[in-house]
Formats: sequence, structure tokens, C-alpha cells
Amino acid sequence: MEDRVRAKAELDERFSALYRAHLRDVYSYARYRLGHHQDAEDLTEQTFLQAYRHFERALAESGGRPLRPWLIRIAHNLAANHYRDRSRHRQAPLDDDTPAAAAHDVEQLVSGREELARVLDGVMGLPDDRREALIMRFALGMAEAGFFPGVVVYLSHWFRLEDRSRAKAWFMIAQPLSIVIGLPVSRWILETVHWYGLAGWRWVFILEGIPPVLLGFVTLRYLTDRPEQARWLPDDEKAWLISELAAEQRQRIAAGRVGIFDALRQPQTALLAASFFFIVTGNQAILFFLPSITDNMKSMSIVWRTVVSVLPYICSVGGILLNGYLAHKTGRRRLHTALPMILAGISLGSAILAGNHLALVIAFFCLVGFTFQAYLPVFWSIPSGFLGKSAAATAVGLINSFGNLGGFVGPYIFGYLRTATGRYETGLWCLTGFMLLAGALAACIRTGEKA
Repeated sequence: MEDRVRAKAELDERFSALYRAHLRDVYSYARYRLGHHQDAEDLTEQTFLQAYRHFERALAESGGRPLRPWLIRIAHNLAANHYRDRSRHRQAPLDDDTPAAAAHDVEQLVSGREELARVLDGVMGLPDDRREALIMRFALGMAEAGFFPGVVVYLSHWFRLEDRSRAKAWFMIAQPLSIVIGLPVSRWILETVHWYGLAGWRWVFILEGIPPVLLGFVTLRYLTDRPEQARWLPDDEKAWLISELAAEQRQRIAAGRVGIFDALRQPQTALLAASFFFIVTGNQAILFFLPSITDNMKSMSIVWRTVVSVLPYICSVGGILLNGYLAHKTGRRRLHTALPMILAGISLGSAILAGNHLALVIAFFCLVGFTFQAYLPVFWSIPSGFLGKSAAATAVGLINSFGNLGGFVGPYIFGYLRTATGRYETGLWCLTGFMLLAGALAACIRTGEKA
């Protein structure tokens, strides 16, 4: 009996050491996933309560390996449940979740009242870190705000109108490829890299921030603003390209669409901005639906769940390249902008209707991935097709700025509908409608090409 009590006390002491060592890591992950400090505190509490129930088995199966990845997986699964069904997200009753034997030693248990108070005190001690993260994220947003519209305008300085969709397709695949490659790399850094006492999430930002900084210097050195400045381009090709681009520019000038206010007066600019806003809003569905899919795969290994998580983005690479190629071949930019948006809405609706049929849900979700970004290279070729010089740059910046507000509106509407109706699917159907509306608006855009 004494040996059992001693073993129990040692187990509780080891668990107390575990939560003290990884409290900040679990809270930081929960805050990153849920975005609200109260929800993050609740999820942190639930993570350690669940971890305590399975701690002895996890300790035996770990073989001496760190248990931090195990804690993060618990938090991940709880966060997925939080997104999927708000009604299942509640504060766990401590008396029910704490084994009866543990009640006699509450000072050593994470689920005890005094230990819980220490957990929450530790959580409340995080505002400095959160403030630093917010400041850095704001600075990052300011720095990257001009990158995307800048590249869109930059490519119009190098490619003719009929070639831009295909050229921009190769640029646009960078986004899904970064997720396909970055997701497993970031997970590996988060779980294994803790150099110099810094948390893994800090090393994610540091290690993944180094390549862009280095490539920025490469860009300044090797990329010229226009073809006439390129030393590596043969003279005959340079002369031909300059003449082709100059002919396009003369057409824009003759039409009186080159000034900043010309972009604001064009109804096509408003249509493009509205269409982009609704498709960005609708595309937020992929952020909410994907955790519910992986949550239904708990019996599978983490490797297979990771594969399913990146499958839609692998399909997205194919969709972007194929649609850019077809638009280049046919010249029907309006069709190849509107059709992917409509197909994305239909695919998402089909995935919702598939219900609990996991294979069907994954198949339709891959179709969503194939279509939901396929419009990008063709869409961003349209502004420079009817506007020139400062007007094109202004239109691209305006469309991008207004459209990206959908990244806020989508989650807000989804959360409101989920709370108001108590149904996860209601918000998804609303976002599906936004995708279809975006496609309908895109079909009304006049591109000067055959429809």
C-alpha cells in the first residue's frame, strides 16, 4: 500500500513538473488557434486535465522522449472540436475529471483548485509576450502589404497581356506550395527545436524568416524593373518585348485609362473588388472545415492526418497552373475567372452534404482545393488589361486591400452564425453562398475579350 502511495506521489510530482515546463507552450498554441485569451485559458486547462488522465500510459509509451509534442496534439484535437461544435466547448467539471484518489492530494495535481489557480496565474502572466507578438505581426503586415500588388504590377512590365495569366500562375502557386512544404516543416520546428531556451514557436518565425530576408537582397541585385535594364536579355528579344509592351501602353493612353483617378472611375474596378472580397470571404471555409475532417481521423496516424491537411493545397497547385494555361490558350479571361469561383462553391456545398462519409468529404474537399484559388492568375491579369501606368497599380492596390477584408469578415460571420444557430453547417453554407456570389459578379466583368 505504501509503495502504491509513493508511486502515485512520484507520478503526480512528475506531472506537476510537466505542466510547469510546458504551460506557456500549450497556452501559446491555444491562443494561436483560437485567437481569444479566455478560450485559450479554457483550452489550456482542458488540455492538462485530459493529459493527467492519460499521463501514466503516455509516460510508459514515451520511451524517455519529450512529452511536449503529446501535449500539443491534445491541444490540437481540443481546438478542432472547438471549431467544429461550439456546444462541445465548455469548462470541464473538475470534480468529474479528477480521479477520486487525486482529491486527497490537490496541492500536487494540475486539476486541483490550487494548482488550477497557479495555471491561470501563469496564463495571466503572458501579456508581454502577446503584446510583442501583436506588434511584430502588425509590423509584418505593414511590410508585406505592398508585396503582392507590387508583384502583380511588376509582372505586367515583363509579360504581354496574352502571356500574363500563364506567367502569374507560376507566381500564384507559391501560396499553396508554401503550405504544403511549410506545414510539416513548421510542425517539426515547433515540436523539436528549442535552442537557447526559446520556445519552438519563436524558432518557427526566426528560421522561416531568414530565407525571405536573404532572397530580398537577391531580388535587389538581379531583378530589374523593366526589360530595357536587363543585361542578360538578348538585344533582339529585348527590342521585340519593349515594342510589344509599348504598343499595349499606347492603347491604354489613347483610351484615357492611365491616371490614378481613372482607376477609381472604372466600374470594372468596383466589380473586381467586390468579387475578390466575396471569394476571399468564402475561402475562409477551408480554415474551418479542415480541422473537422482531421478530427474525424483520430484513429489514423499523425502522418496521414498531415497528408489530408495538405492534399487540398497540392490540388490547388494543379488548379492554378491548369486554369492559367487554359486562359492563355483561349484568351477567355472572364470565363476562367468566374468558373473556378462557382465550382469552388459547388464543391464546398457537396462536401457539406457528404456529412459523415469521410472519403466523400475528402474527395470533395480536394475539389475545393483544386478550384478555390484557380481564378487567381487570370483575375489579376484583368486590371492591367484595361488600365495602364498608375491606374493599373492603383486598381490592384485598391482591389487587394478591399478584398482582403474578407479575411476578417468570413470568420466573424461564421462565428456569429455558429453561435446564433448552434449549427456548424450554417456558417459553411453562408460562406458557400459568398463563393457563388463572387462567381456571379466575376461573370459580369467586361474584359474586352470574348466571353
